[in-house]
Amino acid sequence: MNERRAATGLALLGLAACSAPPLASFAPPAVTAAVQLRSGSMLTGPHPPNPQLPNAQLTESGSPEPTGEAVAVRVTWTWLAECPDGLAPAATRARSMVTPTDAQPFAVGTGTRADPRVAVAETASRVLAAVGEGGASSLSAAIRDAALWRGTTAVFEVTAGVSSTIRLALERDASGTVRPLLVMPRDGKSGMPAPTGTDADAAPSPLVVFDDPLAPGAAFVCVDAALPGPTLLWQAQVLGAASEGLRRAASEGASWASPAGPHQDDAASRTLAVLRQALAHSWTRRRTLVLLAEQHAVPLVADLALVGDDPLLAEVATSAAPVGDADATPMGWRLESAAVAALAKRAQNEPLPPEIDSVAQLYLGETVRAPSSLLAVLARGVGRDAFAAWLREEHLALLADSHPATRVRAFAWLTARHVAVDGYDPMASKASRRAALAALEQRSSEQRSAEQRSSEKGS
Repeated sequence: MNERRAATGLALLGLAACSAPPLASFAPPAVTAAVQLRSGSMLTGPHPPNPQLPNAQLTESGSPEPTGEAVAVRVTWTWLAECPDGLAPAATRARSMVTPTDAQPFAVGTGTRADPRVAVAETASRVLAAVGEGGASSLSAAIRDAALWRGTTAVFEVTAGVSSTIRLALERDASGTVRPLLVMPRDGKSGMPAPTGTDADAAPSPLVVFDDPLAPGAAFVCVDAALPGPTLLWQAQVLGAASEGLRRAASEGASWASPAGPHQDDAASRTLAVLRQALAHSWTRRRTLVLLAEQHAVPLVADLALVGDDPLLAEVATSAAPVGDADATPMGWRLESAAVAALAKRAQNEPLPPEIDSVAQLYLGETVRAPSSLLAVLARGVGRDAFAAWLREEHLALLADSHPATRVRAFAWLTARHVAVDGYDPMASKASRRAALAALEQRSSEQRSAEQRSSEKGS
């Protein structure tokens, strides 16, 4: 759902074809390219109170020095006489476009002058092959390399004349996967994340997030079709293991904060640290919840992050992040149970706003109308699978309710989850409904008996 919303919004940025006069009749402006190495992720912003490098040890001067293996990444800028075929609006390949504000978490194409077009994987290879065949229609502009450790991000930018638009970030997560993100300009600003405590006007611009990882040997290609004149093509690639010289140059030229905290290899600890960080800043809370919800497949939280108000999201984030790291509860269930509890508590005290109520009913169905039951089942300490089973049984029981509207809503909720009740019609006669439910109970009883016999034989 979120992907379709984001894709639709970004597609509104403009679909006009990009073209330019031949290079022979237009001298491309001078290009200034740069790369900045950062700790953490563009999605979660700087680590308050100072950015910290997860993989680091202190040098004699007291500054952090990255340790562990690193990969080399490269971005190449090339002037083209015209935009090559095969590039598509970034929305067609974007997972989401996140705006770091409470009021508007997902951008819809307004407030930015860029029109990014991208190609990934095999499509990028075909685009680059076509560019290579052009020969005289292309002119090399700049090349920048960087070393990426786990948990770091390289932000590439280029200024052509006086025009600086999109920026490209290559992030390497704890698993070693490299993913590209586009940092979009807004209102003439550069789009770089603002340091903690700065004015709200300096908050980060929209980030276009892609699902496709950047594997060694593959390429990510991008252009900004909104710029006049010849097209400046961005090409990003992973080269392989970083050389010692590149590692040294990257660590010396990076703007690390000091000093770095202890290294945490545990992915859950990293996730908890990110979530705790988001609690201190309302402008990072919403987008961090979106990121975590997508990572751990919790669509309820992802949709709440889109429509929920800040007090509700603050309660979800606070409940999902325990004080210590000893809690072994999976992050997916932490998020989901925290969201369910926050919704139930709000529903007990006041009617849910329409946009929040619609999300709650989509995932929790008729149980939203009985918030005390939701809180009671959570208080029993159930897990994610047990809670899903409880929801299913509650809605099956509601098929026998005396109110037609309740039966219809419960039946629709079950049908959407492919729970079949053969022969049941919520508007049929009582006798017909009872017969269908009795047959369902008989089949369920026989299935439980068969599973028990199988279990006894196995033991």
